[in-house]
Amino acid sequence: MGMVRKRANGRYQAVVRRKGYPQASKTFSTKAQASAWLREQEVQMDNGNVVALANADAHETLVSDLLDAYEREHVDHIRKSDSAEVERVRLRTLERAFEGVTFKECDYKYLVAWGRKRRKQVASDTLVRELGVLSSAFNHAKYVNDFPLGANPVTEAKTVMRRMKIIEKPTHRERVISDAEMDRLYADLKKNNPNVLAAVQFALEMAMRRGELAKLRWSDVNTDTQELRLRDTKAGKDQKVPLTLRASLILAAVPKPKPKPGEEPEEDPVVFGVQPHSITTAFRRACKRCGIEDLRVHDLRHSAASRWVASGLDIAEVRLLTRHADLSSLG
Repeated sequence: MGMVRKRANGRYQAVVRRKGYPQASKTFSTKAQASAWLREQEVQMDNGNVVALANADAHETLVSDLLDAYEREHVDHIRKSDSAEVERVRLRTLERAFEGVTFKECDYKYLVAWGRKRRKQVASDTLVRELGVLSSAFNHAKYVNDFPLGANPVTEAKTVMRRMKIIEKPTHRERVISDAEMDRLYADLKKNNPNVLAAVQFALEMAMRRGELAKLRWSDVNTDTQELRLRDTKAGKDQKVPLTLRASLILAAVPKPKPKPGEEPEEDPVVFGVQPHSITTAFRRACKRCGIEDLRVHDLRHSAASRWVASGLDIAEVRLLTRHADLSSLG
């Protein structure tokens, strides 16, 4: 079957899919052009010539089309909600960077030149992660959609970029929040963003990830057993963790949402009522106002683990609370 759809940039993408044949796609300026190409592909397919034709046109495929297919066919269905959101942000960045660029043009030299420019805007770790998404999109096209990729150009580009010192090996962050920074941060959020304050306090107390905070519902809190159920975690399953006394007190102070006049109360509301990106935005702004440098929301997780170790818990107990699969990451 084939379809023509309008992309966000106003162009039209024609996509041909049929069992037993590789997927073929191409983007055009007008819907009429896309429809004509689609009909031609289907005729070629009926005549058994689709593979040669698809391969002949493959390298003219836009990189943005490969990124789009990766998002629709993998990110939207496979990735967990929090990591999917981060992946989509990187995909938007890559789509803007490679707009109008064909796969034929996107060789390792092109990627190295882009990487050199991009490195002036972002940290090495950010660039490495963006290259990782691009590489995943190319591999998805090759192994899932039979795209005639050959060698993945990102692999060679990363090798050259390391030699040129454009990118470095990812560093393991050791940043933890100090008591003084915590006091300033809490005071600022209490004044400027009280909705996020409880989420940040809970993150530091329970070593929670952003996505876990945003998805937490009141039905996940068991005050009888003092346990917390975390849904669809990074490990790919629900997990139960014990609630600390301070965590219980933080939850007790969070007001439950009240329905508007004439509306029914929500059956199972979320606890904090904030999205992952809202937590990050409020956190960054608060840190800037407080003069706190190089502190991220995810650093609260490491800070919580460090505090537990300092309080006398052994590594195995801390691993239970943080849900780390590998003990070495807590060392």
